[in-house]
Amino acid sequence: MPASLGYEGKKSLDWFFDSWVNGNSIPQFSLEGVRMVPSGGKLKVSGAILQEHAAKDMVTAVPLYVADASGQQRFLAFVYADDAKTEFTLFAPASTKQILLDPQETLLRR
Repeated sequence: MPASLGYEGKKSLDWFFDSWVNGNSIPQFSLEGVRMVPSGGKLKVSGAILQEHAAKDMVTAVPLYVADASGQQRFLAFVYADDAKTEFTLFAPASTKQILLDPQETLLRR
């Protein structure tokens, strides 16, 4: 299993089966308060993922991507949304102009 899919350091996909296979929610996700600050040749990116229409104990690996000035997109990281509001801080390439939430539409959502 890829290390990026280990939620809370656990090497299993129990979080996925409990929330998605055995659950019945179809969440809605959005970004809030995204800030990008230069830091040592990169950008320090912070913000929050809002999760609505989800069961209280639902956990979702939400993929975030970066886009540069030309619109080129590339995967940045998974953020595990495990509450109505999940804050994150990540480092992105200095060329980043925008943070995108699941632009490939890989998540089942409203």
